[in-house]
Amino acid sequence: MTIQIGPLDPLSGRYPWPIEDALLKYGDVVRIAPNELVFLTPQAFYDIYRPQEKRLEVFIKTDLQNRGEDVGGLIFEADPVKHREAARKPSPALSNRSIRAMEPVIHEHMDYFVERMKEFGDCDEGVRIVQWTNWLAMDLSTDLSWNEKMNQMKTYIKRLSTSQSNPRFQFIRHRYLGLQAVSPPPHPPIPLCTPNQASRLHDHSSGPMSDGFYSALFFLLEEPECCRILAKQIRGKFEKYEDISLEASNELPYLHAVLEESLRMLPQNNTGLPRLSPGAMLMDIMYQKECTSKPAFSPSLVIPAIFITPRDPVPSAGFHPLTVYTEQYMIKMLFSLGPRACLGREMTWMQEKLFGAQVVWMFDLVRIDEQDGNKEKMAQIEKRDLRGLEMLEKRLLHYGFLVKPEVRARFVVRG
Repeated sequence: MTIQIGPLDPLSGRYPWPIEDALLKYGDVVRIAPNELVFLTPQAFYDIYRPQEKRLEVFIKTDLQNRGEDVGGLIFEADPVKHREAARKPSPALSNRSIRAMEPVIHEHMDYFVERMKEFGDCDEGVRIVQWTNWLAMDLSTDLSWNEKMNQMKTYIKRLSTSQSNPRFQFIRHRYLGLQAVSPPPHPPIPLCTPNQASRLHDHSSGPMSDGFYSALFFLLEEPECCRILAKQIRGKFEKYEDISLEASNELPYLHAVLEESLRMLPQNNTGLPRLSPGAMLMDIMYQKECTSKPAFSPSLVIPAIFITPRDPVPSAGFHPLTVYTEQYMIKMLFSLGPRACLGREMTWMQEKLFGAQVVWMFDLVRIDEQDGNKEKMAQIEKRDLRGLEMLEKRLLHYGFLVKPEVRARFVVRG
């Protein structure tokens, strides 16, 4: 089946969903351009990303993320040989030994987040989840990557306090910040790294981690019964907050299941990670050389034939009992596989598990339904009979990065 995806459709931010609708309506393979195919099945995912020769992928990356000559880096580099060399450099820093050494740094920022939620999180209007998870992820990213303190949470808390205590601040803020933007600094800053390096470090860590923290909180707020079960397990495991550690968190199966489900419901690879076919078999069909092929990550993770409750995050409900695929399929979909598999997957799990364990141990999470205090506007935007992914998808935008709908929540210290 062929459908037409216009050249401006990706600019709408809704690019993945028309493709999903077409796949679910017409079948497992849809042509979205004269030379571009999208696949739905897990087998296509394995057929595209798993083949390799001498640790070089057979299906080569397209120029979708071409940033110019010699600036591809670990993520954007299309040349397989250059990518292999780029991947070798950060590998030692992402080994299990190095990750364990970074645990105190992660605890420092998680503890600071918890303390700020004690201070600001239990107010009537709640706190903004997108805002705070972005700040936390940025602080973590800069500290782990450069050993520098960004202090996003601390700096913005100070500005927030000023704006709340001084009613004139709201009136002059946009004028003051506008002057800041156009006024050159008296002395040019000393660059700590090149712009390309800084951009890649940010893209590789802070963006995905903020999405991970957001999705975990979003679906815990949407599924209070799951949140209750998780809180019981975590609080039963750790007598004191200080007892929480990565090693002990790995012994919490329900925490792992909750995080897997939250990542499944908010996948970050909706561009499909397109690859050029070398002239190979996909799903027992030969496709011509240079044909662009990609799996559809978002619908592949909500397939009714594979998942019992594809659009509801229900940990441990798991896969359909008749499916030939296992839980490992979902994990590989989240972090890809082959030579370009995500090097930071273990670091991701470490931060996600510590975040989930520490936040759920300390707080009871309460969703604030009215966004920005406007109940009528909230009712127009979304209906409460929609749950989970359906609610999120109504306002989620994807431009290669996610623009997530803001959600307010209260962090109530456990009694």
